[in-house]
Amino acid sequence: MTEASEVPSVTLQSQSQPQTNPASHEVRVDNFDDNDSSYGGDLDAASETTSLYSLITRHVYENGRRYHSYRAGTYWGPNDDTAQENLDLFHHIFNLSLDGNLFLAPIGPNPQRILDIGTGTGIWAIDVADQYPSASVVATDLSAIQPSDVPPNLEFQIDDFTLPWTFSKNTFDFVHARCIYGSVADYPALYSSVLDHLKPGGWFEQSEISVIPKSDDESINGTSLEQWGPLAWECGEKFGKSFKIAEESRDIMERAGFVNVQRKTVKWPIGPWAANRKMKEIGAYNRLGWDEGINGWAMFLLTKYLGWRSEEVEAMCAHIRRDLRNKHIHAYQDVNQKALLRGSSENYLAAPVVQVIPVIISPEERSSLTRCWSAISRRSSADDILAKGPPDFKATQNLQQQRPILTRDDKVKLNAATLELKSSEETRFLVASRELWLVDETQGTLDREDEAA
Repeated sequence: MTEASEVPSVTLQSQSQPQTNPASHEVRVDNFDDNDSSYGGDLDAASETTSLYSLITRHVYENGRRYHSYRAGTYWGPNDDTAQENLDLFHHIFNLSLDGNLFLAPIGPNPQRILDIGTGTGIWAIDVADQYPSASVVATDLSAIQPSDVPPNLEFQIDDFTLPWTFSKNTFDFVHARCIYGSVADYPALYSSVLDHLKPGGWFEQSEISVIPKSDDESINGTSLEQWGPLAWECGEKFGKSFKIAEESRDIMERAGFVNVQRKTVKWPIGPWAANRKMKEIGAYNRLGWDEGINGWAMFLLTKYLGWRSEEVEAMCAHIRRDLRNKHIHAYQDVNQKALLRGSSENYLAAPVVQVIPVIISPEERSSLTRCWSAISRRSSADDILAKGPPDFKATQNLQQQRPILTRDDKVKLNAATLELKSSEETRFLVASRELWLVDETQGTLDREDEAA
């Protein structure tokens, strides 16, 4: 890890005293009574605690936004009420995207210790503490903005997760991170810390939203919305903390030593233009998130690292908000979620896994697809699958080239490019096997509503 700046310390100030020569003056020890109030007792400790608390809870104000003061400037986002509401809104969008689930990793029904790094308002940690009341949940952040009325099994800590961790090693069943782009200068060092502190067989899950808006029909081309992503990437390069982690994290994670890196990629529309009801709802909330969030995302980065004036940032934000309301722009973002295991393949195969695999498919294809997964589960050994990696659509077709698992029709139906997102064709499959098979769910082209509608 690159050397981090020292954590701010609090020094108690005393009144100045005349300088003396220590060699010519003897300091006598007063045989004071144990109850002598002049010694201070708990008063000085309380004063020091109060000073440290003030350091953590006070804020920095710049260009009309409020930022954290503890390790000020190490994170780019504001922490004022508007920013907090925006964080909670995106938590809701993640819940919609995950069909009400808080994560993908199969951590089992009784995790003992869970860590959430970069918790923000703490809303995810609160929900997971409610869901697992027997687990001890710890959540860290640079900003002391979390509520005090929380489940008794949840503890918030004000800390920088990019510094060396103070937790005992091999202690967590699950470590969770979400939207930490632009926060980390040394991802290999962070992932090393995660690995060190997970129990063998423990899970790490990271979810990242790409900052690059896209469109399949090129309707975003030439817009202010399109310009935002490259600007964020440029700021990250100058800031020394990448905003490309959604695109780059898988290779870094595998090099760090995680096994069975499972990746799920979904598209979040920006705006309610998608025909599918679920995607339409996600798009509506995502547009609101952009509308309320773009000022906070851009102000610190563009003024500090690209030399923009605050008025220029405001003007760009206004142009982006105009694009958000243009129904002819069919923009979306890729959202990557990765569940990773710490441990050997033997640990990974120690117990059967039942995993919900979201698949978008027509009712007529259900029986064929079910037969396909069942055939793979019966006829493919764990060694074969581990050698080839998790059987996503492509890997499944590679397996077919070596053994007659699937029929030709089944292979066609497993082609990800043929699976289009249509609300009338959504279903789910429960697939039980010795492996966690999580389909790489790049959803293809999102259907959009008729422009005239």
